[in-house]
Amino acid sequence: MRISKITALSVLALALLALTSDNEAWGRDLKDKKTKRSDRVWWNPNQTDLSKPNAIVANQWAVHQKGLQWLMMGNFGELSNPDGRTAASTPFVPGSAQLAAELEYPGGTGTVFLFSGGFWVGAIKNGEKIVSTVTDGDNGTREFGPIMPWLGQSKDVAAKEIDDDGDWTVADDLNGDGLPSSDWDGPNADANGDGIFNYDPEPHIDEDPVGDISNDFQDNDYDGLIDGDDPDLDGDLVPGSRDDDGDGLEDEDTQARAGEEWITAYVDTCQNCLDSPDVDGFTPLGVRVVQHSYAWSESYADDFMIFDFSVTNIGTDVLQDVWLAMFFDFDIGHITQVGNTRSEDDITFFIDSLETAVGGDADGDGGLLAAQYFGVRVLQTPRPDIQVSYLNFGRLAGADPEDNAAKYDLISSGARNPDQLTTEDWRFVLGFGPLGNLNPGQTLPVTLAIVNGLDLEKIVANSRQALAMFRADFRGPAAPVAPAFSLTPQDRAVKITWDRKSEESIDPISGNKDFEGYRIWRTLDGNNFTLVADFDLVNGIGFDRGLPALNASGQYEYVDTGVPPLVQSTYSVTAYDNGDNGDGINHPELDRATGGVGELESSRGVERQQIVVANSLAKNSLDDVWVVPNPYVGSSEFERFGRYSSPGNVSFPKIIQFVNLPAQAKIQIFTLSGDLVQEIDHNGAQSGVAVWNLRTRLNQEAVAGIYLFRVEANGQEKIGKFLVIK
Repeated sequence: MRISKITALSVLALALLALTSDNEAWGRDLKDKKTKRSDRVWWNPNQTDLSKPNAIVANQWAVHQKGLQWLMMGNFGELSNPDGRTAASTPFVPGSAQLAAELEYPGGTGTVFLFSGGFWVGAIKNGEKIVSTVTDGDNGTREFGPIMPWLGQSKDVAAKEIDDDGDWTVADDLNGDGLPSSDWDGPNADANGDGIFNYDPEPHIDEDPVGDISNDFQDNDYDGLIDGDDPDLDGDLVPGSRDDDGDGLEDEDTQARAGEEWITAYVDTCQNCLDSPDVDGFTPLGVRVVQHSYAWSESYADDFMIFDFSVTNIGTDVLQDVWLAMFFDFDIGHITQVGNTRSEDDITFFIDSLETAVGGDADGDGGLLAAQYFGVRVLQTPRPDIQVSYLNFGRLAGADPEDNAAKYDLISSGARNPDQLTTEDWRFVLGFGPLGNLNPGQTLPVTLAIVNGLDLEKIVANSRQALAMFRADFRGPAAPVAPAFSLTPQDRAVKITWDRKSEESIDPISGNKDFEGYRIWRTLDGNNFTLVADFDLVNGIGFDRGLPALNASGQYEYVDTGVPPLVQSTYSVTAYDNGDNGDGINHPELDRATGGVGELESSRGVERQQIVVANSLAKNSLDDVWVVPNPYVGSSEFERFGRYSSPGNVSFPKIIQFVNLPAQAKIQIFTLSGDLVQEIDHNGAQSGVAVWNLRTRLNQEAVAGIYLFRVEANGQEKIGKFLVIK
C-alpha cells in the first residue's frame, strides 16, 4: 500500500489545479454563459402541465459507447451495476452491444470504474424526511420505475440541408456524409395521424423524436410541447431553435447535439418497482426525473459524457426543503478482478477549483499499470447561488445510510468532507441545495459530466473541456468558416481569388477570433487533394509565411501554374485556426510536432469549384478545338464533383466538353447521316470551354455512335468527330 506516494501526488495535483483553475469554481453559474439557455426546453421551471403520461414501462438497458468511455444505463436511472445487467427481464436496446460497460475506459481494455450510480431526490413531505433513490450502494435500494423506453438520437445522422424528395425540407442526410438519404425526412403526409403533416411548410411541425410515430397528442419527449405544437421559430421548417451547424441560422436540421444521445424518464410513484426498500419502508415524494445523456466520438470530447437531469414535482403536495444529489459507488480495477480486490483499494477527494469529485485506484494493482482516476464535474446546479456539497463514506466502516432520515441528513448537511487518501470501498455523493420548496409542476435542473483520463492531469484537462462544451451549448471547437472564392482560367494556369470573411470567424468555445491561415487545395479525381499553397499570419504561431497581398477589390489572389491542360481540376480554399480553444489546451488530436499548432481546418469537401484549363486561352483560331473525352465511354471524370452536377445527386449528369474555343462560337452536332442533333451557342468569355449534356434538341438522350461537330466563329469553321460508347 503506497499511501504516502498517493498523498504527495494528490497534494501536488491539487496545488497545481488551484493555480490553473482560471476561476472556474462558478463556471456553472448561468449568468456566465456565453450561450442563452432558454431554448433548453428540458429545464422549464414554470412548467405546470401534470398531464404527461407516467405509466410504467419495461426495464431496459442502453450503452454509451460512442467515445472512449463505455457505460451501460438502465431506463430506471441506474448507471452501471454489473449484478443486474444479465437479468432476462432487463433486455438491452436492440442493436446495443451487451457489454460489461461498468464505465469502462478506454473502452475495450477491461479497466472499469463504476459499480453503480444514480440520482437522489430529498425533501420534507408532510413533516417527514424522505429521499427517493435510484440506487444507494450495496443495499441496492431502487425506488424509481421507468415511464419511457430509451430514446436515442445522434447529430451524426442529422440533416445537412439537402431536400431529396421535394417536400420542402432539408432533414435528409441519414448518415452524415453530406449527401441525401432517400426519404429520411418522411413522406409528404401526416405520418403519425396527429393532424400535422410531417416536416411540411407550415408554421407548426411535428416534433416527436426520430422513431416516435405516436398519435396520442402527448408530450412524448417531455419538452413541454405536445406533438406538432413545437413552433418553427425562424421559418426554416425544422424545429430546434439553435444554430447547430454554425451557418448563422437557428432552428434547422436536428435537435441532436452529440454523436450519441440517450433520453429516458422515471418516477418514484411505482410501488411494484421497488427493489430492496429502505429499512423504514417506502414513501414516494411524487417526482419525475428526465435524464438526457450525451457522448461524442471527436477526440476533443471523447473522454467525458454529459448528463442532464430535470426533476419535476408531479404530485399534489408541496415538497419542502428540497435537496438533489448524485450518488456514485465506484470500484476501480480490471474486470477480471473478483471479490473485493477491485473495490477495497480506492481513494476519493474533491477539487474545489473545478467543482469535481474524484475517485481513484490507489495502487494500480489488478492488471492496471498505474493509478487510475475518474471524476464527476458539476456543470449546472438548480440555482447558481447554492453550495455543492461533497460527501464520502466507506462500506468497510459501515457508514452507508440505510433509511430515509439518514440519507436526508447526509445530503442536506451541505458539507464538504475531507479527502480520503486511505484505501477503502469508498462512495461519494454530490449534493445540491438548499432549494426551498418545489411546488406541483415545478422543475429543477442539474447537469454533470463524468470525466475520465489516464492521469490526474488529463482529468483536469478533460474536466475543463467538458465545461467549455457545456458553455457552448454542447458544440465543440470549430474551424473558421471557409472563404468564398472564384476561379479564372489563364494561359495554362488558374487564378484563385478569395475573400476575407474567414478572418472574422469566432470560435464557439473561446468566443474569440482565432483565424490563423488559408490553404489552397487541388484534386484531379475529386478525392485525393494536393496542397497548392499555404499562408498564415506572421504572429509567432505556425510557420509565419504571411498572407498574400490584397488586390484592388480587397481580396486575395494566387496563380496556380501547375495545372495540367484539358483535365478538370477541382479546387478548394480552406481556412484554419490557431489551435487555441480558449481553455489553454490545444486540440489534442491535432497537435503538430512541426509548427506547434493544434489547428482545426474547414472542410475541403464542402466548398469546391471546378475548371478545365485549355492549352491556351480563348483565341480567334479554331485549330486547337478538341472534344474531351473522346471517346466518351459510359461516364467521364468531368462529371464527378463537377459544376454541372446537382447538389446531392448521386447519378452524375452525362457531359462532354469542347475546349480551346474562342470567346464567341456556335457549335452544331450531327449524326453521320447529317441529322442535326443539338446546337450550342457559346458565350464563354475567356473560359474556352463549352459543355454538351448528351441530350438532343427534343430532350432525348443521345444514342451511342459516331457524331460530327461543326464550330463556327469569326468567319471560320472547323469540322471534327467524336465517339459515344455506352
